[in-house]
Amino acid sequence: TLNKAVASEYDLEVFVGNVRQEPGSGKSYTASGTTLEFGSNNAPPSGVNLNVIFKNLSQFSNKTWKFRLTGKF
Repeated sequence: TLNKAVASEYDLEVFVGNVRQEPGSGKSYTASGTTLEFGSNNAPPSGVNLNVIFKNLSQFSNKTWKFRLTGKF
């Protein structure tokens, strides 16, 4: 669950183990509202860092906001 709502996956940049993931249906992930979904074949491996950048927040600031999602995936 994301802590900020988004219109679509294109509002995010997602990195799994420091590798940028490709947004979109049939690709690495989709997102809507506060839901970030990886397809059944795209779930990040257990123990790997998952970093999410909210693009729309960085447009209004000189900062890039990063949030780490924790838990089992």
